[in-house]
Amino acid sequence: MPQAPISFRPTLDDKQIIDAVRAIHQDMTPTDVLRQGLRLLVRENWRAQARLDAVRLQDENLADEPDDWSYDANGAIRLHLGGIS
Repeated sequence: MPQAPISFRPTLDDKQIIDAVRAIHQDMTPTDVLRQGLRLLVRENWRAQARLDAVRLQDENLADEPDDWSYDANGAIRLHLGGIS
């Protein structure tokens, strides 16, 4: 699938941020700075969701859940996936 062009017209503040990052990371192009910023946004969204999930599951006790496997009388492993032994 062909990529659609994306245009970006930086504000003065945007340009100052890009220039500040490039002053530290001199090998980065403005495009590299924007790509890295987008990746950081995705990572921060993932972390925010992980924090919400951690709060939602904080009282979950996996010890209360049935095991997906056990040993039979001969010591072989038995799987109990989906309630099927």
